[in-house]
Amino acid sequence: MIGFYRANGFGEPSETPDRDLGVELMWLRLDLTTTT
Repeated sequence: MIGFYRANGFGEPSETPDRDLGVELMWLRLDLTTTT
C-alpha cells in the first residue's frame, strides 16, 4: 500500500522521483510508528 503513495497523492508517476521516494519513506516511517 505504501508504494502507491506519490508526491501528488494519487499514485500517478511524478516528475520528481527523488521526492517521491522521500514521501514513501515518510509514509513508511509513519506506518511503522503507528503499528507498533
